[in-house]
Order: sequence, then structure tokens, then C-alpha cells
Amino acid sequence: PMVAIRSGDAVLVGLLATDRTPRGDLVQVSEAGQVGTPTLGTNGVEIAVAFAYRASASAPWSLRVAHGPHGVALGKAAAFAVPEGGPGGDAFAPALAGMADGRWILAWTEGTSGARVVRAVTLSSSFAPVGAPVVISPAEASGGQPTLAVSGDSALAVYLTSAKKGGYEVWGTTLACR
Repeated sequence: PMVAIRSGDAVLVGLLATDRTPRGDLVQVSEAGQVGTPTLGTNGVEIAVAFAYRASASAPWSLRVAHGPHGVALGKAAAFAVPEGGPGGDAFAPALAGMADGRWILAWTEGTSGARVVRAVTLSSSFAPVGAPVVISPAEASGGQPTLAVSGDSALAVYLTSAKKGGYEVWGTTLACR
């Protein structure tokens, strides 16, 4: 098991023993800058952490991912190249889940204020896109903050959208991860 936390402007990960006691010190996987809340996933072989990052308050948000074998401390996170075809702008609030066959699914919020979408993509075990990413939030509302649950080759993405009367609605979309 592993734990990931945001502490100030750092994302820290640490290994846990089976009794959930720490196995060593927390390790910083983020570089200097601003970070978002991390998300953890496992595909049965590896553990991964994803989070939003920006170098300064004026820089756009982007995604970072660190992954490695179970039981091994993770190294520094690398930039995840958001696939083309989305609205561009900030990329943040990632959700990450592993699949039993070693693949991953990653969902994130992308766009500018008031015009954000939730996108998702199936990834290989090495985090290369498998197929084209999809926009899963409705076109008529700004969406964000996804979370994922996986079962077999399917996933459920749950996220927020802006409601027509103000406030937010919770939406969900099922995905076939092929």
C-alpha cells in the first residue's frame, strides 16, 4: 500500500506495511511550484500518483504522473502530455485508476473558466494513450472534478457540471476501456 498527500506546495508519497504503518520516510515527487490534490491508482503491477502542477501562479495547470513497481518508492513525477483534441487551457483535477490487465484510465478537467470539460483516455502500462481520448462531460455545461471506478474493461466516471439554475449537478458516464 501507498499513501499520497499534498503538504503546502509539495506532493509526498510513502509506502505502508500491511498493518498500515509507515515503511520509511515520505518522498517528495513534485518539483518546486504549485500542486493540486494527488490521486493514487494501482493496476496490480504498479502504483501511480497523478496531480496537477504549475510552475507559478501565472502559469497554466498541467498534469504530472509518477509510477513504479509495488513496494518501491516512487521517483519524481514526469509531465503527462495531455492529448490534443480538447479545449486546451488548464489541465487539472486528475482521476486515475488501474485496470487488471495492466492498463490505466486517466480522467481530468481541461479548459478555461466557464468552458471546462472532463476528458478521459485509456493508457498502456507505460502511460501511452491507447486510442483517442474522449470528452465525457455534456457540451451544454462546464464540467470538472472527475473520479473513477473500474470493473473489468469498464469504468464509471462521476464528475460535477454547472447547473443551468446555478450551483452544480453530479453526472456520471460509463466508459468501455478498449
